[in-house]
Amino acid sequence: MTVTQEGRERRQLIDLAIDAARSFESSHTGLIHYPTRDTIPFYQNFCFCLALFRSLIGDNVQEAKERLSHLLFFMDEDGLFPTYLHEYPKSCPYARSSFPLKLIEKHFGHILGHEIRTKLKAVAPLPLPPKDILSSRGAGVAALYLEDLVPLTPYWDPELNIYSGPLNDEKQNKGEIDLTLFDLFMGNSPRILKSHPVHMEAALVFSSRPVEFSCAHHPAAIPHGKGYHLFRKAWKEGDYLHTLVCQEKKMTLEGDILIYPEEIPDEKNRTELSFFVNYHFSNTITVNQEKGTVFRLGDAVQIGNSWKLSFEKVNGEGDFLGHISRGNRPAQLDTDITHAHDWKISIRTLRRSKNFKLRLVLQQA
Repeated sequence: MTVTQEGRERRQLIDLAIDAARSFESSHTGLIHYPTRDTIPFYQNFCFCLALFRSLIGDNVQEAKERLSHLLFFMDEDGLFPTYLHEYPKSCPYARSSFPLKLIEKHFGHILGHEIRTKLKAVAPLPLPPKDILSSRGAGVAALYLEDLVPLTPYWDPELNIYSGPLNDEKQNKGEIDLTLFDLFMGNSPRILKSHPVHMEAALVFSSRPVEFSCAHHPAAIPHGKGYHLFRKAWKEGDYLHTLVCQEKKMTLEGDILIYPEEIPDEKNRTELSFFVNYHFSNTITVNQEKGTVFRLGDAVQIGNSWKLSFEKVNGEGDFLGHISRGNRPAQLDTDITHAHDWKISIRTLRRSKNFKLRLVLQQA
């Protein structure tokens, strides 16, 4: 990457940060209100100050000084801040606000007055870095401690431009994988330019993107929470990123073998296995090359012109019925239940033995 290209990309991130912050700025208080109109977060407001400083525009720098002076008033004797303004004087022990404040002190302390510099020196130290990276959000936090991002390259897929580590907390934002701070550190795809609240944190990115990447084997995800994934297959179509996922917590996946739990569920919970693929005009679903909503083990469920999915019995006995419908994966952030952002490919258990196993067969169409 050339110096000029790197400079353009950093400028783009700063512009994204300022635009995102302005979109959440209240006309009544002049501060950022997020995630609701009634809450004023210190972290995002300090990130906004950093973005204004980094713009190097005179009016923005002056605005940042005024905002910073006002917000620093709420710091306690330990250098900590509340999560939200309405929680004052109760401070949060996790010093998240220290990330933007320490960067302001390091890079812009020389242009600040004595009073602000003194307060910045009293800001609490950064929290301890994460011991393990278990999600894209954790990788984003880890990146805040590094000037060289090479140690994080095993957690990034440079071809798909997505996080590739353990899938413990990966959310879906309508039709695409949700954007995180780690994407801003590592990515260069058009996906990161789409309007998103995480852009408010973009000014935290100082490190250069790596040019060489390494692979690593990651531990299996822990089956807990709505962001857990047992399986995820992602592919690009132009600038669009598609995903086929399974988020079943009671299943185990060993290679391509799906291992059912020994406990057989009651009649109301017999849909033990579900896959989700984002609803898109190119992801039409067919069964054995024909339109249909029902399938059986061994049938070919085709996803557009991309993939063929089928299931084969490898151990145990049972009867199953597959069904194709619309729905939302557990990791979906959109809370509007009237919108279904996925195709749901589910298999209902009619009867089975305790030691039942299926082979997941996924082939390119």
